[in-house]
Amino acid sequence: MNSKEMSGTIASEPQTTSSSASEPQTTSSSVSEPQTTSSSASTPKTTSASVEIVSKDLIEEIVGIKNNGNEAVSLKGWQLISIEGNQVFNFPNVTLQPGKMIYVTSGSNAREGQNYLKWTKKQIWLNDGDAAQLRNAKGDIVSELY
Repeated sequence: MNSKEMSGTIASEPQTTSSSASEPQTTSSSVSEPQTTSSSASTPKTTSASVEIVSKDLIEEIVGIKNNGNEAVSLKGWQLISIEGNQVFNFPNVTLQPGKMIYVTSGSNAREGQNYLKWTKKQIWLNDGDAAQLRNAKGDIVSELY
């Protein structure tokens, strides 16, 4: 091709030209910027990005989930996953109001009622560490807590 393409010998540059078509000003100094924008492409969820796992008590078997956004979010079809053992809690048809928390409980002290959902009476979370993952109804990872 032309001498600039040959002298640079960068084989990955065609990837940056296709992803940075909206940024024609960027040249060699911002080659790493399109990579960061492409990796953050998995987080443009406006409503679900405001819901996150904020606490996890492995001994008491309680996971706290909070809506940090300004709009209510339906959790119908969402899942809370215990990564070790791949155990899945499917949320019922509940809506989490802005600024509010909901707790998913398991183990011998599992309870349900105002702001509490009962997963199971079985122990779900490993006491020595177990990652929690929250997925929206589309199956996208919304939040993780290790």
